[in-house]
Parts: sequence; structure tokens; C-alpha cells
Amino acid sequence: MNMFSNASFLSRANADSAAIGLSVVCLVHCLLLPVALVLFPSVLVSYFAQEWVHQLAVMFAVPVSMFALTMGCGSHKRFWILALGVLGIAILLFPLLVGTEALETPMTIVGASIIAASHIANMRTCRSLDCHSPS
Repeated sequence: MNMFSNASFLSRANADSAAIGLSVVCLVHCLLLPVALVLFPSVLVSYFAQEWVHQLAVMFAVPVSMFALTMGCGSHKRFWILALGVLGIAILLFPLLVGTEALETPMTIVGASIIAASHIANMRTCRSLDCHSPS
């Protein structure tokens, strides 16, 4: 069976889970990469320290987050959850747009944490109001 024959993989609940997963990947990348570079200064580890890794993660995280949060807010009308997610996305994007490498790690940690919190709130709210099932 073709995965595109059933559009359930595009559900808001799946997007929330994916966005939380992407946020955790960002956190792990930011927190563990410096340690890994010190302990294992190999070419493979330094390859993941490149700027394109952050850009690629953001390129996936932003649309997935916006999809899930707008779908959830369209159902439960708790727009503070969307605002929280947008704040997290703005913090995540700031170092990329301004080009300030000194703030990239702390802002990514804060932004990814806020994004994950907004998706957890989105999932819990949708579950409590029974709006989490795909329509």
C-alpha cells in the first residue's frame, strides 16, 4: 500500500509529534555536539557541527510546527498556544537571520524548548477537547 493513498500521516497529531521530535533533535545536537567534538575530534563529528545542519533542521521544523499549531488552534481556539510556538520559532530563526554565532546555541536551546512546550500544550488541549483525531 502506498503511503500517499492514506493521508492520515498528515494529521495534526502526527505533526505535533514530529515537531516535538525535531525540537528534541535540535536540543540534543546543541547540547551534545560540543562534548562530542572534544571527546571525538573526528571528521564525522565535525561534519555535523556545520551551519547547514542547523539550517536544515529549521527548514523542516518551521513548516511542521506551523502546520500542527494552526490546525490545532483552528480546532480548539487557544491562540496563546500558537503565539507561544511562533515565539519559539522566532527565537530559533533569529541567529540564522542575524548571523550571530555566539547566540546560536543558547537561542536554539530556548527556541526549541518553547516550540516543544507549545506542541505539548497543543496535543494536551486537543486531547482534552477531543479535537485531536484527523478529519
